[in-house]
Amino acid sequence: MDNKGLIGGFYKLTEWIMRLAYLNILWVVFTLVGLVVFGLGPATAATFAVTRKWITEDVEIAIFPTFWRSYRTEFLRANFFTLGMAFVGWILYIDYSFIITFEGTTFYFLMGVFYIAVCIFILMSFFLFPVLVHFDLKTFTYLKYMMLISISFPHMVFAMLAGTIIIFYLTLKFPALLFFFAISTTSLCIMWFAIVTFKKMEAKKEQE
Repeated sequence: MDNKGLIGGFYKLTEWIMRLAYLNILWVVFTLVGLVVFGLGPATAATFAVTRKWITEDVEIAIFPTFWRSYRTEFLRANFFTLGMAFVGWILYIDYSFIITFEGTTFYFLMGVFYIAVCIFILMSFFLFPVLVHFDLKTFTYLKYMMLISISFPHMVFAMLAGTIIIFYLTLKFPALLFFFAISTTSLCIMWFAIVTFKKMEAKKEQE
């Protein structure tokens, strides 16, 4: 088939729609397979593994084998980080509930510390799955990479956040998109910015 011109462009668009929809359905199914709590992390990691392949290697990869391989191999590690981040988020909520009981200077000081902690938490959250599927590291070294990269390139996190907000705004306006595109398109957006960040990081190391 001729991939040039209007027909070729429409064909490519249709292919991307099918890829993203299929990947999103896999995320939903395998999140449920893990009873949500234990399926969310591995399914999300597997989704990022697929979008990483699309960006760095070939969009024609076999989606299901790539997804399933990552789901199995990253099951324990993805759950460790996902549940760990959820626990940290819960601790931050408890801290907030405690901080608002204070008044005056103590309140403003604690809220300042709280906002810094929340910012670091958000920065690290965006790089959690990209770092997990892109690098082969020891478990706790991932935490170091997440923090160093997110703090070194905060503007890329803001770009990820902006893209995520736009995608979820559209899915809220058109709820039918939620089941078919919300997670896969968000993963593709975040992973694209992450790959750009990783390349910047590598270039920076080469210059040192």
